[in-house]
Amino acid sequence: MQEISLGELLRVLYKRFWIIALITVGVTVLIGGYRAVKTGHSAQYEATGQVVLTPEEKSSQDVATQNAYANQLIATSQDLIQSTEALSLTSAKLSKEGISLPTSAIQSGLSVANKPNSLLLEIKYKGADQQIAVKTVKTIMQNFKTLAPKYMAVSRVAIIKGDIPVSASSSRRSLIKYSLAGFVLGGVLSLIVVFILEFSRHTVRDEKYLSKKYHIQTIQTL
Repeated sequence: MQEISLGELLRVLYKRFWIIALITVGVTVLIGGYRAVKTGHSAQYEATGQVVLTPEEKSSQDVATQNAYANQLIATSQDLIQSTEALSLTSAKLSKEGISLPTSAIQSGLSVANKPNSLLLEIKYKGADQQIAVKTVKTIMQNFKTLAPKYMAVSRVAIIKGDIPVSASSSRRSLIKYSLAGFVLGGVLSLIVVFILEFSRHTVRDEKYLSKKYHIQTIQTL
């Protein structure tokens, strides 16, 4: 296999710089543009609400049984909050207040998480409108408070009062991340193309190439 010196490598990179730049920029724009079109440039607002479950009194004091019961409550609660019944009820109540939000839109922006070692649930909804995000979270919590006793053995569902915190996130960070990935991918791809073009040729490039390739000494170059 032919050895490539550092000088020859740099010469090739300099010679084919326009190909490297063109492919790198092209792939970067392609991936970054795809991400921009897919996510859009609008900011997203995520509202967060918290509810605490109070289970019914159980005669058993066994710790394992209590933990299993608590885990079952959490799992059922998460399923209930994201159920078709709860989402439809939320959509209907929001509609009465002039907010058009179908169940599919609520479901796509909704997430429910449990704080470790507790019966506290965090309900989050992400949307393009800050006020609608807050109102949606409040409505979801109220509906869950109404539906929970119907499906679970809980004595009380408490909604933690106070202002609903809202965090704003933009697609800009994601766009930068994908663009950097495209830049790296484009750079690697361009180097592969350059080396294929350069070292797959079977022509004599100069005296040094001829001497290194065939181990012969040149007398004169015409």
